[in-house]
Amino acid sequence: MRYRAATEAAQEWTETASQCADRFAEGTMYAAQAQHQATVLGDDLGEPTADTLGFTSTLDDTTSLDFSATGLQAMALSEDRAGFIMEFLAARESPNASLSLSDSHKSTASRLISLAGNTSDPRQKVYDLSSIIAHTATVTDPATGLTAPTSAVTEMECAREDLESILGHASQTSAHATGVTPSSSAGQPDASANSAQRNRSDTLKTLASLVSSRASYAFAFGYPSMDAALFES
Repeated sequence: MRYRAATEAAQEWTETASQCADRFAEGTMYAAQAQHQATVLGDDLGEPTADTLGFTSTLDDTTSLDFSATGLQAMALSEDRAGFIMEFLAARESPNASLSLSDSHKSTASRLISLAGNTSDPRQKVYDLSSIIAHTATVTDPATGLTAPTSAVTEMECAREDLESILGHASQTSAHATGVTPSSSAGQPDASANSAQRNRSDTLKTLASLVSSRASYAFAFGYPSMDAALFES
């Protein structure tokens, strides 16, 4: 019952994030908490892991996003940075870091740039590692002052940066998003508006799911999942 409740809660919070922009960050993080709880309980029960609960950790099957190119570029930068850090940590045999996870972040960054359309690419490929070179096992999260495994802090920083990129551009849509062209038929403005709203909600659900997966990784790697570590008081 607890497993099913956590699974349903994760899906419901993701739905909240997709339908209410003002609660996007809240819904996304609560979804991640519930997703993590479902994963822990599912492991004990032999049930499917969180990756099969309707959440996505990649954008491989996403063909379009109704979101601003600038916002997608900013997310690509944070994903690429996380991939670079994970590659470094994997080489240092840091707990939970792996080349496959690094590749997942980098692949997501590439997909975001592709979805952004004909825009500049902000990815730097190489990033400053001075803050973690001597802290490959544990590090202090600069956002909260909490000490946690370096891989966990890396994932949480990625989640936060992705969230900031989304919230900073939530009022903008993509100029090349599919399915949002106004209807040319007279008397059909409501149908066009409904279609645009559905595309927008689908986009926010996809982005919320992606960010939740990053936070859920952080929890799995040892980042505190308590509200005090995630939400401003």
